[in-house]
Amino acid sequence: MDIVDSTWLAADYHLPALYSCRVPMSSSDSALALPGPGPATVRLALVRTGIELFGLEYTRDTLFPVIRAANVRVRPPERVALSMQLVRAYKGTTGGRRGGVQLVESPTYREMAHAAGCLTVYIQVPTDEAVTYRELLAAIGYWGPASSLAFCIEISSTAPPAGEFAVPLQSLAATRPIQQFFVGVTAEFRDPAVGWGEIMPEVHSEQTDAIRLDLYVWPMVIGERHRGGKLLLRRSL
Repeated sequence: MDIVDSTWLAADYHLPALYSCRVPMSSSDSALALPGPGPATVRLALVRTGIELFGLEYTRDTLFPVIRAANVRVRPPERVALSMQLVRAYKGTTGGRRGGVQLVESPTYREMAHAAGCLTVYIQVPTDEAVTYRELLAAIGYWGPASSLAFCIEISSTAPPAGEFAVPLQSLAATRPIQQFFVGVTAEFRDPAVGWGEIMPEVHSEQTDAIRLDLYVWPMVIGERHRGGKLLLRRSL
């Protein structure tokens, strides 16, 4: 998004516990994790928080046109440990002697992340709306599932430093070596003009391709490998 009068906001988040920003399309029974939220996750979190703070109509009519088109960058924490964890899950089944839906406990495996250092989300917004977006960023309490807690500790007017945020693989020069960096499938909005009804569909509405999947290169290298886990260290691209 090209804004004549705009500013970058940088929000630092402390991640106090294990969190899971799931790799799109990975199996729900053994989901893989990313070092941090992708751009689509950031935008959806802003939409969700906007509805909670300002209501649906204001979010849809005023905030969403900026959120869907804003430049978003994600800088991962300094160190991220990824490991498979056994998680208690519940699956719904229908039928049976009593009918209806029954919940059945089913242990599953999910890759979880544990961070050292802050996760930073950068977003470029109109200067005259910066106060509103500071409030939105400060109110976000989790990334991905609600169990992935996050706490905003600082917001500054800072542009993302070159080489320290995740970028689409196709945006890198073909000659740049990327073998050592972490690469993962990440979600993003289809385009800056995606409609509200596509992101927040009504019941029985037709599904659309509002979200696209891209290979993103994260500025992280594998520092250590252990059975069932690995340690990622932030390194500039």
